[in-house]
Amino acid sequence: MSPGSEESVEKQGSQALSDTPAAQGTDGESPPELAAAPEAGQDPAAASVTGAPGETPASADEPGGEPKKPGKSAVREWAETLVVALLVALLIRSFVVQVYLVEGPSMEPTLHTFERVFVNKLVYRFRAPKPGEIIVLQDPARPQRELIKRVIAVAGETIEIRKGIVYVDGKPLKEPFINTAIKSTVDMDAQPVPENHVFVMGDNRGMSFDSRSIGPIEVSKIDGKAFFMFWPVDKFAYGPLDQPRQIDPTITSLK
Repeated sequence: MSPGSEESVEKQGSQALSDTPAAQGTDGESPPELAAAPEAGQDPAAASVTGAPGETPASADEPGGEPKKPGKSAVREWAETLVVALLVALLIRSFVVQVYLVEGPSMEPTLHTFERVFVNKLVYRFRAPKPGEIIVLQDPARPQRELIKRVIAVAGETIEIRKGIVYVDGKPLKEPFINTAIKSTVDMDAQPVPENHVFVMGDNRGMSFDSRSIGPIEVSKIDGKAFFMFWPVDKFAYGPLDQPRQIDPTITSLK
C-alpha cells in the first residue's frame, strides 16, 4: 500500500449571478392640476382631488393628502427572491449536504473515479458513525485533502486481520462489497479502537491507504457520510452505499 493509491474526494460548488433592476423614470412636466367643482347640494369639504394623468388620486381623507407610494416592481421582487434562494443554498452546502467528486481506485467496486456522491455533513453531530457506512474524512498525512473510506470498526471494538479475513471482537466479517480481484493478504495484530475513533478501510483492500497504515481516525476529523450517488446518470442511486455489518458463519471465530 502506498500513499499514491488512496482514493480522495473533491468538493463541488457553483456560483450564481443575480441581476439588479435598473432605476426607471419619466421626463417631462405634468399638466396643472384642476380642482373638481362640487355638484349642486354637495358639501364642498367632501370633494376629492384628481391629480395629473398617470398619478394615483389622493383622497382628501388621507393625512396631508399625499398620494400612495407604488409597490415593488416585478423585477425587484424576482431579484430579492433569487438572493434569498442563493443564501439558503449556500447554508445547505456549508452545513447540511455537499457534493463530492471521487478520485482514485481505493473504493472500487463500490465507487469509481469521477463518480459524484452527496455527503451529509450534519448527521454525525447527532450520532456516532456506524460500521458499514461510507465516510469522507480529512487525510492525516495531507490535511488539505479528503479521503473516502468505509467504517469497519468503532470505539470499544477490537479489530484483527488474518489472511485477508477481518475479525471484529473475534468474529469474522462477511464483506460482499470488497474487490476480490485484488486481494490483500497482509495480517494485522489485534488492535483496539480508542474512544471517539473509527477504524476505516477501502473496499479495494489491495489498493487502499487507510487505518491499516495511518491508524484509527478521530471522529472530529470526519466531514460527513456519503449516502447517495447521483452521477453518472446510468448509476443514479446505484447500490446502497451503506453495508451493515455481517458475520460470516462459514469461518471459525477467533478465541
